[in-house]
Amino acid sequence: MIDTAKDKLFNQKALCELLNIKRSTLLKKRKEGLLPSPIKIMGQDMWPSSMINRWIIEQNPALLNQVKPIEPAGLDKALAARQAHKEQTV
Repeated sequence: MIDTAKDKLFNQKALCELLNIKRSTLLKKRKEGLLPSPIKIMGQDMWPSSMINRWIIEQNPALLNQVKPIEPAGLDKALAARQAHKEQTV
């Protein structure tokens, strides 16, 4: 889940720096479907840090034992509000 309040956003240049790859490699991996699809913000491709972190863990399953799942703040409140809304519309 993308946490828009806490996620850092990476453009192509920043993502290349983070992954230590060239722009041409990034574009090749995107074309091959080997990177998560970016989101568009004001017409620019951006990758939220949570998306990239999840992708890195998926590429390296051994990291699962070292990563503590983080529940986004306010998730319980958001889920309760969604349930209440569903119940009202029935």
